[in-house]
Amino acid sequence: RNYSVTWHEDPKFCTSTIHSLNSSMTTLATFNTLVKLNRKSLMAMFEILRDASPAPQLWLLARPLEAAFNVIHNLGKEFGFCDDSVLPAGHNTVQAITEKPFCIEFGSTTRRNILFSEAFDRAQHIRVKGCADIFLDTQIVGAHSTAADALAAGLLVLTLPGNSILDRVAASVCDMGDNTLQVARSEADYKKIGTRLSSKTKEQLKRLRIDGRHRLGSSNFQAANSWMKGFLRGLSMLLDTSIASLSTLGRTQPYGSDTQSRALEFVIATV
Repeated sequence: RNYSVTWHEDPKFCTSTIHSLNSSMTTLATFNTLVKLNRKSLMAMFEILRDASPAPQLWLLARPLEAAFNVIHNLGKEFGFCDDSVLPAGHNTVQAITEKPFCIEFGSTTRRNILFSEAFDRAQHIRVKGCADIFLDTQIVGAHSTAADALAAGLLVLTLPGNSILDRVAASVCDMGDNTLQVARSEADYKKIGTRLSSKTKEQLKRLRIDGRHRLGSSNFQAANSWMKGFLRGLSMLLDTSIASLSTLGRTQPYGSDTQSRALEFVIATV
């Protein structure tokens, strides 16, 4: 992707594009598909949303739409809506879910807004994502190219590397972009960093985002050679593992067995 877009504050563009966005509030966002948003990730995000002060807002993509309605339904059961935020029965359309924010109650004195939007036009998507302040990565299958988009859009990317390679891509992207200050070491650390960042003023966040953009510009973020070397190194490790597995299968499986053949086909395909 070409990340030539330079982030700059443009509240009028943001509110005209995302109608339910309050540009005066700190905006937490995840642009991952909601298929990646399991209960563990959602509750971590909501603890950050609840504990941060002044009150931030949370921005999610309504993609897929069925998942967005499931999120709303479960949030209503878990916490409860403010009186005017209940989605009327039968209103299961994109317009119904994106036209206004949903107000969630965390007890009698704590209310927070959640807003949904559709996916963005390819030509504008980096600029639109720049309307948020902090990108909250999901914890089971994390962001991949979306993490790179968020960094390019000038967001502070908060991620927690997991055990699977699918859970560690965002941390690698942050490392390549010299933006590792928000890479958490544990779930508690994820919540702590998220709450601390979300409690900063918009001006403080703006300075952090500008600093992040400067470090990104002087990093290897868009250096194709560095990315390719990393890819080839990972491919080499995968090949070594595959060959080792094939060797093990050769000792435990009859020669020419289906399992051995599939392993051999995998090694050949990998090469």
